[in-house]
Amino acid sequence: MDSPKLIEAKYQQIAETYLEYLEQANLEGILSLFDPQGVVISPIYGQRSARDFYEALLADTQKSETKLLDILINPQNKCLALFFHYRWTLSHGDMVSFDCVDLFRLNHDHKIISLRIIYDTYPIRPLLD
Repeated sequence: MDSPKLIEAKYQQIAETYLEYLEQANLEGILSLFDPQGVVISPIYGQRSARDFYEALLADTQKSETKLLDILINPQNKCLALFFHYRWTLSHGDMVSFDCVDLFRLNHDHKIISLRIIYDTYPIRPLLD
């Protein structure tokens, strides 16, 4: 069994790698962090499989930039929360910027089984119509 410090280090690495892959629009990299049955619950895209969600997100995205503000780790519950600032340039060129919280649930293999994305959609919805 891994020590709590080792588990926290793994969760920290997952967080940093996730944001890196998101900025790079690296679909296969992002999916490598997920369990094959992993799901994403998004205020814009609804609940989808990880693959379906990221394929849709990346199709709608010209560029993603993130600035990590905080990471909260709860290894006992296999939870990880990222608080970050997101600058999202949509495929048609409009840009929106907002703070976001991503809540991850992980399995015993440290793969993401669910991701719940939380942010205020008010400034974003008109840009997606």
